[in-house]
Amino acid sequence: MIGTLRERGVKIILMTPNTIASQYEAWRYQRSSEYAGIARNLAENENISLIDQWTLFEEYASVEGQEIEDLLLDGMHPNDRWHDELSTLLTDIIVEQLNNATR
Repeated sequence: MIGTLRERGVKIILMTPNTIASQYEAWRYQRSSEYAGIARNLAENENISLIDQWTLFEEYASVEGQEIEDLLLDGMHPNDRWHDELSTLLTDIIVEQLNNATR
């Protein structure tokens, strides 16, 4: 898929999944964590822009008084607060890619 998109001149942005709340089963967290790792490796190996939501959520939750649930609607799906942050991250990458394309 990456090769086909690149052949067509598409600029690719990968994203890891966001983390999930502790209310979900451990296996679900583990599988999602593995998937995030695969996305990171793919982005690095293929030189693709990445938004590492997993790490950003974990870093957020590592601050005293902050919890992953602050960024989630139902323990799994991101809330408006995170969508606002994510839109900024995406915009920054898109602008960077556009600027690099015109150089």
